[in-house]
Amino acid sequence: MLAVVYLHHTNAQQPWDRVAQLILTGAFDALAGHTASPDPILRSQALATLIAMTAHPGYDWFAPAVGSRDRAMHRALLSLAPPRSRFVHNLVFENFNSVFPGSSLLALQLLAFWLSWARRLYTKDGVLRLSGTVLARLEAWAGAAAGTGDGHAAVGGDTGMEGGGEGNLGVNEDSLVTRSAEELDLAKRLVDDFGRFGPASDSTADDKGMSLGPTGKGSSSQITGLQIPPTESSVETRDGPGITAVEPAVRSALEAAEASKDDANAAYAKGFNRMAERGYSVAVASLAQCRTG
Repeated sequence: MLAVVYLHHTNAQQPWDRVAQLILTGAFDALAGHTASPDPILRSQALATLIAMTAHPGYDWFAPAVGSRDRAMHRALLSLAPPRSRFVHNLVFENFNSVFPGSSLLALQLLAFWLSWARRLYTKDGVLRLSGTVLARLEAWAGAAAGTGDGHAAVGGDTGMEGGGEGNLGVNEDSLVTRSAEELDLAKRLVDDFGRFGPASDSTADDKGMSLGPTGKGSSSQITGLQIPPTESSVETRDGPGITAVEPAVRSALEAAEASKDDANAAYAKGFNRMAERGYSVAVASLAQCRTG
């Protein structure tokens, strides 16, 4: 239900201000979690919504951040980096064999956008390295069409391991996925583009190529080379970065939206979908009162 509400409010026909308000109050975090949902439909909706947000014609993500609002937007997208988030891990490992038609391509397109954006704006000399395990999975993705000659292939790789089985890249004939030529070509371009830097150092990774979080347990697929700017003094919500130096009216609207979202999340968790939908709609209406420059 959450992804459906976001999808309704983030299509290209919606004003960018409305989409931006969702992003600034934690939409990226909320949707990133659903990219590993056991429900393939919800997973696909989350992927499609994230793509809609990052491809909206009202905002150029690749332009340098100018002003506090732009910086807050960029921090929201940077918050999807490991080890804080499992976003990259979910895209690479949880969606490799997605059974919902088109989901694996959506995941790959989203990965290509995020890696390219982060490398362009938040690395030194444009160098962003991926772990050897991530590169190996992308190579398996790109090599899926080997021997078919028609740009399509049935490819497995489901190891039965929780978390997408990043420790095993073998083919499982019981789990077959047909991939388009577009998807295979994109995987190959990602391997060529990011593989040229060599794999990330394993000095902070566990034996599955995952970045070690504060607890010492693998928390997400490893990336090195990101240079994340310091956080500005800002209004923080529980789900993500807020807006710098907000006016009282904006703060009030944000707090009302946050409260409505919490109520809707609680209703959704209990299976009260209609009540949850109303709560999310109230949250979006509260956000519409925000006007930040």
